[in-house]
Amino acid sequence: MKVLQAVGISMLASLATAAGAAVTESVADLPTRGVTERILYLRPDAPVANLVVLVGGDGRLKLNADGTAETELLASSAPSRMRHGFANAGFAVAVVDAPSDLQGVSGGLGGYRQSGQHVADILEVIRFMRDRAPVPVWIVGESNGATSALFVALNLPADQPVGVVLMAGPTSGGANLRSLPLRDVRSPVLVLSHSTDPCADLDGQTRLVDDLREAAAVPALLHRVFTGGSQGGSSCSSGYHQFEGLDADVVDAIATFVAAHNAAIEIPAAAVSAVEYYHAGLDHYFVTWVDAEIARLDAGTTVGWSRTGAALRVLRHPGPGTSPVCRFYIPPQSGDSHFYGRGTAECDETAAKNPSFVLEEPQFMHVVLPVAGACPAQTIPAYRVFSNRADANHRYMTARALRDQMVARGWLAEGDGPDLVVMCVQP
Repeated sequence: MKVLQAVGISMLASLATAAGAAVTESVADLPTRGVTERILYLRPDAPVANLVVLVGGDGRLKLNADGTAETELLASSAPSRMRHGFANAGFAVAVVDAPSDLQGVSGGLGGYRQSGQHVADILEVIRFMRDRAPVPVWIVGESNGATSALFVALNLPADQPVGVVLMAGPTSGGANLRSLPLRDVRSPVLVLSHSTDPCADLDGQTRLVDDLREAAAVPALLHRVFTGGSQGGSSCSSGYHQFEGLDADVVDAIATFVAAHNAAIEIPAAAVSAVEYYHAGLDHYFVTWVDAEIARLDAGTTVGWSRTGAALRVLRHPGPGTSPVCRFYIPPQSGDSHFYGRGTAECDETAAKNPSFVLEEPQFMHVVLPVAGACPAQTIPAYRVFSNRADANHRYMTARALRDQMVARGWLAEGDGPDLVVMCVQP
């Protein structure tokens, strides 16, 4: 059973940053509300934060699967133009295109930028990023994208706090930043302006900052005004409005603010249910907490699987004392299955001993590792058994009696201590 997740990802390249760390670049199509949201995703080895980049203009990058774009926005919009600088600074970056249902519509995005649909789409981007790098999320919006950024931040679920960077956003006219309910802003906010921006005047930017300071319980607020750079033409798609000639300074300003206020948007670790499925024809078991995978299995899109009624309560993100669980795909010649390695040591050892295995996720979920087979308070033991067949498969459970039944069928128990406990999960 190949990767179930209904996310299409095209790997593009692995580049070396100035600091020598690798940055992987890919294009991903994320399912959302029956359509898809395409992103250009850059991930360094160990991200310090996730940046969701929302461009201005009509919002349509028209990204191709190879990472190129059919419009000029990818190269002209300030934060998308600076994406490699952000990655070099240690940020995972998702440059967001307009969703598939708005690609063929003429004109701007209109009311979409302040809609529940927009919030739903960006929430899927955030989930995608946090699943791959469980670090704080910041939404960076430029021009019209700044309105998107603040609106989304105001309307995300309470368990999805974000920081916000507003770059030369509109402060007057139709849909503008000052028309939003600023008293409800609870995110750290960085406002970036240019002193001679012909499209977002400094007076308006200053009034926005004053409004935020007076109306909102913002944990951190900074207004950074830039000078210099290059105006070039008179268009809002270039020049001072896009901070041309100031890329390094802007990246540094954002990196400095994020470093100072990342802790303000840490998300508490929350438990999710990793649901167990069984394929009678294969005599294979599989567990997942991923909504898209669960939907495909329950609908029968991935054929032959049914729920057993069992589940593991695991953490989606790291918590105190937790260890990451990696997920490998075992290719058909070795089982056409999945293996969940507990902790970095077992994951590294598995990869070294089985070069044909495909590492799907280095941090698929998080658990606590037992000490000499004992689990700490507030957790319960989980057990693992191995099929001991050529078509390798493992099963995970919290019931010792079930583990013993599997052993009686010829499966091998694996784990630590006298009771062979493999990991400690949430009760």
